[in-house]
Amino acid sequence: MQDRRKENAAGFESYVRRMMSEKQVPGIAVAVVSGEGNTLYENFFGVRDIQTAAPIDGDTIFGLASVTKSFTCAAVMQLQERGLLDIDDLVSKYIPELTGDRPVRIWHLMCHSGGYFPLPRILADDVAREMGIFEDRDGDLAHSERLAQKGVELVASRLAAQTNLTGRPGEHLSYCNDGFGILAEVVHRASGERSFAAYVEKNILQPLGMDRSTCEFMKPAADKNCATLYEGDKADRNFYDNAFVLMGGGVLKSTLNNMKNYIRMHLSEGLAPSGQRVLSEYSIREMHKPHQVYSLQEYYGYGLSIHHMGDVVCIGHGGSLHGVSSNLQFSPQLGLGVMVLCNQTGVPVAGIAEAAMRWFAGLPLEKPDIFVDTPWTGRQLKDAVGVYRSGEGTVCEIFDKDGVPGVRVDGREVTARPVEPNVLEVGDSPDSRGLMITLRSEERGIYAVRYGARLIPKEQ
Repeated sequence: MQDRRKENAAGFESYVRRMMSEKQVPGIAVAVVSGEGNTLYENFFGVRDIQTAAPIDGDTIFGLASVTKSFTCAAVMQLQERGLLDIDDLVSKYIPELTGDRPVRIWHLMCHSGGYFPLPRILADDVAREMGIFEDRDGDLAHSERLAQKGVELVASRLAAQTNLTGRPGEHLSYCNDGFGILAEVVHRASGERSFAAYVEKNILQPLGMDRSTCEFMKPAADKNCATLYEGDKADRNFYDNAFVLMGGGVLKSTLNNMKNYIRMHLSEGLAPSGQRVLSEYSIREMHKPHQVYSLQEYYGYGLSIHHMGDVVCIGHGGSLHGVSSNLQFSPQLGLGVMVLCNQTGVPVAGIAEAAMRWFAGLPLEKPDIFVDTPWTGRQLKDAVGVYRSGEGTVCEIFDKDGVPGVRVDGREVTARPVEPNVLEVGDSPDSRGLMITLRSEERGIYAVRYGARLIPKEQ
């Protein structure tokens, strides 16, 4: 067994290094931790800064990006436990700026099912500059109440103005960063804390001993042991780059050592390493429970996704921002979790996290092909053909390629394999393949595709 573990370790590390070479990745940190808090595996690949060759260690600060969403939902569940809100409340009870008569409830936003198609990102730095708010004079933007107020006005007004919707609230999941921004302001207002960032630090980070984690922008950038952020030709520590105006969708920065404590909290049903209860067992179970269909054979809880790895249930979330690729995975069934942190945009680190999970589950490192080729009928193809355009900028096209589905994404043709009557597996490599699923309604016919986690509307 020990020899097999070592052999799988060598295979896992070879896989990580191959991906780093292919994607020209500066650095990756990986840890596997048990529910008791024991580090079962830890490794640091590459460097935190190319120019200085500075190494990575367990205290190196990386961005978490959308892994933040599980912290946001943990904050909401804490407030429900304290009687300060109910997740079945209408969002407008706390955010009257979200006008209209659509019954969008807090839990809808916690699982991306408010009914909103993707919209362009409203950036913190842009709004602050327009308002004359500058961090060197006014302090870190994570704590700016003026920015939060303006942000909620901008985000809520454009959500309320949407007329082309994915469906009724709670009907379909479509990944919505704006919804998690609104949740941050729900936390801010319901808690009475000076900011969402202050609430998270006081009620989640401090109890968990996550002393090098923060929602702030300036403090981690100034830390000597902070990873340089790489994206294309850019190399900086600008955590403001592409950051949302509201903080609940992707603002956290953390370290491998700190995230071990967070994983342990989920695996111990809400307990901090000190034994302090951070969340009730009920709240943890609700976060881990499927509330929406995320993709084929994948579901979404509250700020966390759920999928199966053979007969093992895995829970987690990924993240991507400027200079950030992150992935959290854990399995209460196995009693262990994985954290992967990377300082470059667009690296498919979910594959690394799953390979580590598979290694410790005693499964082959490579994910098996679970799909069967299922040719589309001529009618299915004819109905699906069209251009699907996201407000975030992605443009997908399904076209008739000599009687079989062809796919272009942002003008570039990618491989497309029909695996169900309404599902295509698309992508050019195992690390980048995903599913494209057409959505049909009785009134509209095929009106959108699910590409990744987002619903993208069909142009009429």
